[in-house]
Amino acid sequence: MAKKQMNQIPTEGQDTFLDIVANLVGILIILIMVIGIRAKEALLLAENPSESSVATDNQSGAEEILLSSVSSDEIASLKHRKGEVEKRVAHLHEEITSAEAKGQEIQKILKDQEDNLTHTKEDLILAETELAQNQNRMGEALRQQTIMTTEINKIQREYQNRLQEKKHLQQKVNEVHELRHTHTPVANLEKGNVLYFRLQGGKVTYVPIDELLEQLKHQAQQVASGMGMRKEVTSTVGPVLNFNMRYLLRRSDQQTGGIELKRFLLIPDQGLQEEDIALALHNPNSRFQQYLALVKPESTSLVFWTYSDSFQEYRQVQEYLQERGFSHAGRPLPLGRYISGGPDGSNAAVQ
Repeated sequence: MAKKQMNQIPTEGQDTFLDIVANLVGILIILIMVIGIRAKEALLLAENPSESSVATDNQSGAEEILLSSVSSDEIASLKHRKGEVEKRVAHLHEEITSAEAKGQEIQKILKDQEDNLTHTKEDLILAETELAQNQNRMGEALRQQTIMTTEINKIQREYQNRLQEKKHLQQKVNEVHELRHTHTPVANLEKGNVLYFRLQGGKVTYVPIDELLEQLKHQAQQVASGMGMRKEVTSTVGPVLNFNMRYLLRRSDQQTGGIELKRFLLIPDQGLQEEDIALALHNPNSRFQQYLALVKPESTSLVFWTYSDSFQEYRQVQEYLQERGFSHAGRPLPLGRYISGGPDGSNAAVQ
């Protein structure tokens, strides 16, 4: 702002200022010359007082001679001119004094303007610093706002998903299902030959537990010989039909070195031989039908590990097996759990 105001000073004012400065410089030069001449004369008088008195006498004598040769009118004219010159000199002294005062005033004004300009620059630097700080704070606030907006959008999406899930569950609850009464005899323990299957995602898969246990028996002695002083050891057999069995062996007797199976997990791989329930039950060439053709209903029990997404399919299997006289049992499993078992578990109840 100060620079803009200084640039707007009229040209006439600048010319006046330059004239005053030039006059001051000229007057100062004249004063310096006068003072130098007087100082020189004073030095000469101090060094040769006799010569100064002689010069004064000579000067007085010369003046008298000159005065005697000049008429009274001329003397009066000279005195008049002398008075005018003295007035002009006095007037010049006043102008010099006034110019010096004005020069000092101008210097003061210039100094004040320089001080104001310095303060303005400092204020500008402070303002720029504060502006940079405000911009940084604004940038941080915008970043926080972006983070909060992202979090809010995420929460809103989760809320909408929960609403959709709730709506879906309410529709499931409100659905009316036809309930069929099936004859349910007293449960008997599994006996004879047992076939194991898994129901998940509406598909049925044969589970080769007996084949994996046979591999475990052959491997158990080798694992036991390498146990050393350990009380437990884990290992894996398989795959059989894309199933692996992860098992835990525990030493039953430290003295005799006997071991026993404590627990096992069936871990499926990709590429399981799964079949849709409709295909498995009604296609005579399905794998499920082939397994049933190898056994007799009166001496065979069927066990189905059924995940929570396949209870409806299990009802279809249940009706199908009851019509053909097969004993069967269902073991419900939550999604994400592996099929497990061991000697501490109980046999499945069959119908």
